[in-house]
Amino acid sequence: MILVIPTVFIRNGKSIYSVTGLEGLDRYEDYLKQNPLELIKILREENNKTLLIDSDSSEESQKLIKSIVELLDIPIQILFNKYSTREYIESISKLNIYRVFCDIEQVGTISPQFINTVPVIKLNEYNYNICTNHNRIMIDAKGIALSKIEIEGNCKISIINAKSDTESLTKLHISNSPVDSVYLGKEYYGVNFVGQILWRKAELEQLSR
Repeated sequence: MILVIPTVFIRNGKSIYSVTGLEGLDRYEDYLKQNPLELIKILREENNKTLLIDSDSSEESQKLIKSIVELLDIPIQILFNKYSTREYIESISKLNIYRVFCDIEQVGTISPQFINTVPVIKLNEYNYNICTNHNRIMIDAKGIALSKIEIEGNCKISIINAKSDTESLTKLHISNSPVDSVYLGKEYYGVNFVGQILWRKAELEQLSR
């Protein structure tokens, strides 16, 4: 079974992405970017079991993440990168975070502060054989089509930054791949991925403005 997990991209306390794909929703799209907690509520209404936050280290974003953790009743995951400041990482470590992802070179410095730390490895080839001592890893597919990635490994594997669509996710679901979760980015907010609850709500909100 493949778990499809949405990624929320936060910069300076705002969301980079919003619902897209339906004519006449421009105002509501901007509203959700400016009010990311409302976007988060919609993602929860779609019955997502967890979500991943990709954020900058700004104070506004730190406050927003704290609000998200307090608001939701599902596990929250965080993606760190080389630009994540020490202050930001320490701030996140004080929250009830289910899992954090970081570059494999960062694991040694970040893992002591978190119970569940997963290394991120960049994909260099379409066919990739993973041998690792970790129970789980995340593969950064760097824009490669999910349908072209064939991964073998001795651990549980998550994929991020792949070009994904419904067909490729379905094929992965019925395969024997060690990949058990795919983290969706910008494409998740388009009409092909977002659930009916979001669109009904978006249409109502747009009509009322």
